Amino acid sequence: MQQDKFTPSGISQSFWTKDFNTATYNLYTYGPIGIVYQLYKDFMSYSSGIYRRTSNERVGGHVTVAIGYGPEYILSANSWGKDWGDNGNFKLHQGEVDQYAIPSDFESSGYMLPTMSETTATTTQPFNFQCHPADAGWSKPHWDNYCGLSQSRKALALTADCGSIWWGLGKGSEATAIKSCEEGSGQICYVFETNGNKCSSATPAPTPAAKTTFNWQCTYPAWAKTYWDDYCKQSGGKAAAMTTDCSSFYYAPSGDSAINNCESGSGQNCEVFDTNGEKCY
Repeated sequence: MQQDKFTPSGISQSFWTKDFNTATYNLYTYGPIGIVYQLYKDFMSYSSGIYRRTSNERVGGHVTVAIGYGPEYILSANSWGKDWGDNGNFKLHQGEVDQYAIPSDFESSGYMLPTMSETTATTTQPFNFQCHPADAGWSKPHWDNYCGLSQSRKALALTADCGSIWWGLGKGSEATAIKSCEEGSGQICYVFETNGNKCSSATPAPTPAAKTTFNWQCTYPAWAKTYWDDYCKQSGGKAAAMTTDCSSFYYAPSGDSAINNCESGSGQNCEVFDTNGEKCY
């Protein structure tokens, strides 16, 4: 294993992320990526299924190529031959991955990538935008500037709540756009547009249907008093969102972000419970 190295010469640069959705989006859209994880003794005897470690005996670290994914796992090709694992492949639970390496340049011929037709990757993209930057007043000038760029290779990325917009140019434009967006916003970002394909026929997405008025079953989440107190101490713009049964509580700088975090974390509908600390005192 000490001689086992993953150094594909055809990948000139990459950016790193710990986010499963960002990784699977790039895997689905552009092809194989790198994954970094710790090795434990029980991994050596893996044969099938989704691997989650049961051993506490760490034997090193490892990097392999992800070639597909499922709802909670990454499908990867190991470098130990087809006699190991499931014909040389394995499914790694997303909780076992330390980082994902997203290559930003696949054009060199030094590294032959598996094709997606050889994988069992899902065909559903992990995020559907419910906005269009041409429809948001603050972002429309940025959208127009992006569409006016003469470069043939370009990409634009957005945060999930459509509150931040960034773009990248030239080789690796998608990776650059995502990296700039996530560093600038502090949130997870996704590629919204590449090479100006949406510019000429940009039609704002329909406004999502209004949610029913919530009737919360609590004054504030007593179980989450520590989080509530932390929220109340935050300065500046802020919002807190909860599920109707008050079982999940999230806060963020804006209501849309708080709702998105709450619904992603709980799997239920959420609504803004408080804005700017109005219910704190």
